Amino acid sequence: MYFTDDGHTVGTARDGEDGLQAFIHGEWDVVLTDRVMPHRSGDQLAAEIRKIDPSIPIILVTGFADLTSGAAGKSPFASVVRKPFTRESLRAAIAHAAHLLAAC
Repeated sequence: MYFTDDGHTVGTARDGEDGLQAFIHGEWDVVLTDRVMPHRSGDQLAAEIRKIDPSIPIILVTGFADLTSGAAGKSPFASVVRKPFTRESLRAAIAHAAHLLAAC
């Protein structure tokens, strides 16, 4: 609801595998993922998405924000939003993602 109220078009997925399939078959400006999901974690999802599109901003929403680095300390995430989150923290993460897209 936060996103649609702000004028964004939103797609959803029920788990990490569904999220990957939605990404493959859709057109997205930004990806938001939880860290803990069935069938594929947010970290695994981000790694797969990076193979397909290295430039898309991925926002991690998690209660485990201290565990955000990938291989060699490089995080696959443009932003991390800690749970419990606020509308403002989500807006800030999306604004950061928009800035990254504009820089490409």
